[in-house]
Amino acid sequence: MRLLPRSLRYRVPLVILAVFLVVAAVFMYGLRRIVFNSFVEVERSEIVKDTQRAALGLIVTRERLSGGAADWAKWTDTYEFMAGRAPQFPRENVDLATFPNLDADFIVFYDYRGAAKWTGAVGSASGEVEALSPSLVTALAGDIGHLRPAAGSQRAGIVPLAGSTILFATHLITNNDGTAPPNGFILLGHTVDADDAREASAFTGLSVSFSQPPEGATLVGPMSATLVSYPDDNTVVGSLLLAGVSGSPAQQITVTRASLSALRTYETMAIVGWALLAFVVVFGVSLTIALQTTVLRRLTRLHLRTSHETAGGPSAYSTVRGRDEIADLALALDEAEGRTLATEELLRQQADHDPLTGLPNRRTLERDLAKSIAEAAREGGSVTLALCDLDRLKLINDTAGHACGDQALRWFGDRAQSAVRDYSTVARIGGDEFAILLPHTSASDATLVIERLAELIALEPCRCDAGPIVVSASCGIATYPEDARDPEGLMRIADVRMYDSKRARESRTADSPDSHDV
Repeated sequence: MRLLPRSLRYRVPLVILAVFLVVAAVFMYGLRRIVFNSFVEVERSEIVKDTQRAALGLIVTRERLSGGAADWAKWTDTYEFMAGRAPQFPRENVDLATFPNLDADFIVFYDYRGAAKWTGAVGSASGEVEALSPSLVTALAGDIGHLRPAAGSQRAGIVPLAGSTILFATHLITNNDGTAPPNGFILLGHTVDADDAREASAFTGLSVSFSQPPEGATLVGPMSATLVSYPDDNTVVGSLLLAGVSGSPAQQITVTRASLSALRTYETMAIVGWALLAFVVVFGVSLTIALQTTVLRRLTRLHLRTSHETAGGPSAYSTVRGRDEIADLALALDEAEGRTLATEELLRQQADHDPLTGLPNRRTLERDLAKSIAEAAREGGSVTLALCDLDRLKLINDTAGHACGDQALRWFGDRAQSAVRDYSTVARIGGDEFAILLPHTSASDATLVIERLAELIALEPCRCDAGPIVVSASCGIATYPEDARDPEGLMRIADVRMYDSKRARESRTADSPDSHDV
């Protein structure tokens, strides 16, 4: 099954188009991978920034706690309360509005040894300020070493506590001008919960969640690198770990957003793909028109010219005029065709004619004889074949030379052609043997032709370089259908009668050597 048309005029553009399409497909595949990876990198960079923005909300809360702790720790009333001289201080200064103002969920005043002197939080059931639960106080006491600020400083950070994550800030308590020695420290705590997640989601415009770090998680520094993952093709997740005061992971921040890499890649590739397709089509059409105009159409005409040669047709060059390789090829084809025709004509002449006399040879005679017999059989006519043999040709060659013998053969052929009509065939079929084919001729008419030939031979001698010589011939005739009905039979009978005539002539020559009868 042929997949491509045979003509180059159509095959070349199709091959070019196929190559362009394959190259374009490979290019689009590689470009798609590059574009997709580029969008993924951009998306990963964006999700890293998003997780850092979510972490920033917790950092801001921690900084607000630090500011509140530093402010309260420098009140003289706070210092007096810790010294036991202002027991009414908590009741007068801590109310329901205090906690949201400080962004704190609970407040604890510790003496310098780390014992809780006063605790307060908004009760979930009562909605009033009340003491912390004993379990939380105990948990804080268990981690007091990480919560206590160093001398002359403050401390803030994250600590996992009682199944929750606590943002805290502590500060040493002293008087307003900082001249009194510290007599305790204040702790402001904020429990990271769903409200913080909602605030972070509103702040980032994404889905943000806070959770406990996974088991075995470790990190170096206060914050881990953001881990980006794709749970499915449409979602990208960024995870970030924050370190607690002990240095181990204390908080995991997870940001989830829709993955747009595939969609952006598809949209980009659609634009690039249509643009590339338009380019391929325009380039392919332009290249095809250029090739058709300069090469392919001219090659097609040249191919048609050389494939369907007719006598007298236009030359190959006239079909593809120009001054380029194709025109040079056409000229070369014209020259080669001329040489070929000349060679064919020469071969045809040599195949069908005798090289010495130029008369038809035995091959042509047999073909014409078979054709004449077939016509006579179809129309009911007669065909006569005469075979003539030159007498004493060997003697002429021996005495006057072979050149004179060749002249005698040509001379006799000319006389035989003069004696017959145009549609008859005179052929040389052997060394000194000739045949005369007389279509539509009876035996009696053929006898008249042979007699006319004898008169022409006797009219004047053959003049050759060695001088005039006398040429005579012995002939025998056979007629279709009286003597035979096939070419072989006519040839055989005419040959027998020719040799009978030759023997009779030789017998007469013995009595009269100068006889010129045929």
